[in-house]
Amino acid sequence: MNKSESTNDSGFSLVSGGLIYSITSPLRKGKTADKARYHMAFFLVILTWGILGILAFSANAIEDTELTISFLEDIMIHVRYLFVIPFLILIEKVAESAFLGYVKTSEKIIQISEQPRFNKLVENLNKLTDSFIPEIVMLITVYTYVALNWDSLEQFTSERNYLSNAGELNAAGWYYLLVCSPIFQLLVFRWLWRWAVWVFSVFKISKFNLKMDSLHADKMGGLEYINIVPLALSFLLIAPSAVFSAHIACEIIYKGAELSQFIFSIGAYVFLLPLILYAPLLLFITKLIKTKTYGIINFGNTIRKHNMAYNDTWITEKDKKIEPLLGSMDNSSLADINGSYASVQASQLLPINLKMLILSFVMNLLPYLPLIFTYYTPSELFQDFLKSLL
Repeated sequence: MNKSESTNDSGFSLVSGGLIYSITSPLRKGKTADKARYHMAFFLVILTWGILGILAFSANAIEDTELTISFLEDIMIHVRYLFVIPFLILIEKVAESAFLGYVKTSEKIIQISEQPRFNKLVENLNKLTDSFIPEIVMLITVYTYVALNWDSLEQFTSERNYLSNAGELNAAGWYYLLVCSPIFQLLVFRWLWRWAVWVFSVFKISKFNLKMDSLHADKMGGLEYINIVPLALSFLLIAPSAVFSAHIACEIIYKGAELSQFIFSIGAYVFLLPLILYAPLLLFITKLIKTKTYGIINFGNTIRKHNMAYNDTWITEKDKKIEPLLGSMDNSSLADINGSYASVQASQLLPINLKMLILSFVMNLLPYLPLIFTYYTPSELFQDFLKSLL
């Protein structure tokens, strides 16, 4: 492939662009990408959790009552703004590296005749990630929801004594609804949008005439690399799972709920979300079927010719002057060509790496493990562990 035909991916990025990225651009001036992420994460923590905490302290809502939760005891707020927000910023490096590798590897299996189409696709992906429109629409939706569902928000604010006074929102309550919550939702939506952009790219690439390899060692025709993106995005599942885990913890600690009430919901989160991440890869099933069919037919015919020649040379001894298909017409060539066919037979029809999918399940499960301590203390668990050994 000529250099002039290759994709111009300089400046291409999955994580840059969009409304919040542009607003925080002054934080990144003159800094490396890693330092810029740390500064952006710290700034957003101060803007949300920091200012909300100051407003809560100024409202003298530090101690809770039997019916309310104080700012210091609000596990869900701390998880959202002290963990999830910086996590969603710092994880950019992992997702960016995986997506760029995915784009560059996809370029290598695109036919040269379709290179202009692929270049156009990369340009469109860049425009989609750079666009302000999705995030603006999302913010409008959030504020519209708050306005239309004001009554449904009363329970949340009334349970937290630092957000309201005598049933009326105080400064902390207004700041939470109009600043903190929209910023959190915007960061979550930002990643949902980028996942949608990746799904769009998978759909488009699945329509290209790809250079598939039925003998590839990955047993997926050379498509195993597409699993790297959902694996990287699986780290993001830790964020919503951490929030849901914190919500469950609040229900158990402050409302007397039982962990068993949430087992089905936890199971659905743990298994369903990774499956949704990997589901777009199924668009390549038809290509894998065609690749395996091609391999079975063509390698089958080649092996048949080779074996017939081998039989005529060494078994029936009809003709020892046959032109060999694979080097010397002996037992070694027979093992080589049959070994190649075994690779074709072992090729998968599903372009999903099972080990990567299981790893995604495990990562999504991790935020729920601390809920065990709502039933047992660490010392009780240790004692039970010792008893099981003895």
